[in-house]
Amino acid sequence: MKRRMVILVTVAVWAMGSVGCGNKSTTAPIPPPTVDTVPPAAVTGLAFQMNATQNPNIVATWNPGAELDLAGYNVYRAEVPDVGEVPAKREMDHIMGNIELVTMVSEAIYTDDNVEIGGSYMYAITAVDVSGNESARVLSTPVKVVVATRDTDGLQLN
Repeated sequence: MKRRMVILVTVAVWAMGSVGCGNKSTTAPIPPPTVDTVPPAAVTGLAFQMNATQNPNIVATWNPGAELDLAGYNVYRAEVPDVGEVPAKREMDHIMGNIELVTMVSEAIYTDDNVEIGGSYMYAITAVDVSGNESARVLSTPVKVVVATRDTDGLQLN
């Protein structure tokens, strides 16, 4: 009987040793992916409408971004003491310190149903891309919630 088994074992070891053990590849290495650090452009055209009923809401709209990697928009909100249309710097610093992220939306519209009659709110909107880069905040002036009532002279906002 001849010893063919030794040859078969040797061939099997040689085949295992040739796979990935020091062989040099002739293909170029794959470069690491580039990291996107560029934020999207800030939103434009921020506008507000109010549903002045007994159950009021505020609807914010803006122009949609043109970036191909746009993921959506962050909506921030802060309650504002009744300071007039343009708050002084001291009040603005306080408001900006209290502004909180409310939600992220995928469309260029947000409806805030969590408002109270007589309350004032400021909003900030940012664009966010798929890499998590966030644009500069676009800040609104205070939006005061009023309710419409009818009296003998017609429609009146309170």
